[in-house]
Amino acid sequence: MKTLIILIALITTGFVSYGQGCIKGDCDNGQGVYQYEDNTIYFGQFVEGLASGQGTCYYSNGRKYMGEWKEHTYHGNGTYDDGKGNIVTGEWADGKLTKRYTSYSEKNALPKIYAVVIGISAYPNLQPLRYTDDDAYKVFSFMKSPEGGAIPSDQISILVDEDATKAKILRTLKSTFAKAGSEDMVMIYYSGHGLKDAILPYDYNRDANKILYKELYGIIENSEAKQKICIIDACYSGGMIAMKGLDAMPTTAQIYYDNLKDKKGGIAIITSSKKEEASIENSGLRQGIFSYFWIKALKGMADNNRDKIVTIAEAFNYVQKNVKDYTSGYQTPQLDGIYDAELPLSSIR
Repeated sequence: MKTLIILIALITTGFVSYGQGCIKGDCDNGQGVYQYEDNTIYFGQFVEGLASGQGTCYYSNGRKYMGEWKEHTYHGNGTYDDGKGNIVTGEWADGKLTKRYTSYSEKNALPKIYAVVIGISAYPNLQPLRYTDDDAYKVFSFMKSPEGGAIPSDQISILVDEDATKAKILRTLKSTFAKAGSEDMVMIYYSGHGLKDAILPYDYNRDANKILYKELYGIIENSEAKQKICIIDACYSGGMIAMKGLDAMPTTAQIYYDNLKDKKGGIAIITSSKKEEASIENSGLRQGIFSYFWIKALKGMADNNRDKIVTIAEAFNYVQKNVKDYTSGYQTPQLDGIYDAELPLSSIR
């Protein structure tokens, strides 16, 4: 109890320094970025010059608060990280913690993201690929960045080349997604060889050890997570969408929400190509073409309305247009499923 009291005392200090001022946006009544004398930085909403609404503060001493604010003070739902591994999520009033959530399934708690990133280039029994492992590392790095969600290490796994055997992929997917609660998000990213009915792990040998799309979809579907996203950058990957049970999925109406926790749940499947198309690597880009434009989309190129949030609809529309144009129509990314088109995938500094 003593430790918790000390932690709460530290949490309630709030902003204590002012200085360098507004460095981007509208820090009076709008969305902006404000830097203080001690290099503490606040990203978020302002009302009459004060932090009010949704915002994130990165303190110069390594601490962080992400959530709701009122007049420069923690007020509403939010998460505080003291930079030493102590994280408190709960409800705040006038800078004080009034209710601590003991699990992420509690009402109004902030969701978590659980992800598995897979990239295979050095196939022992297939023609090696050149950039798929690099694509995986770049996607993993982005997910670990603030713009990609700053996903903690215990919530994201990366499997590259010899680590990406069939057994390890399936084991990692099941164990990672089992951690997700009913308000969380799970995500798969795969870059490697593919068939019309399967992705091919490192130990694929003819028809042995392939992972059928049906099996992959079953793991996703069985997760308790509210939001489920599967991204496949592989030849003929559109076969996952075309498999029985997915090709007739309706799309949901676009509903605008302020936060991820307010989005409608569902499953979105994004593939780099149609089921009859190959997915192309490019030596000039030094990446797979789909993954190259996917990362550019999430870094802000897809933010058409300039609201500093990239939604799944914005990201896909950007990727589909640019991949199709770059390959002269040879490769066409696909998106299907039941999902909220305004689901946020990244934020922009």
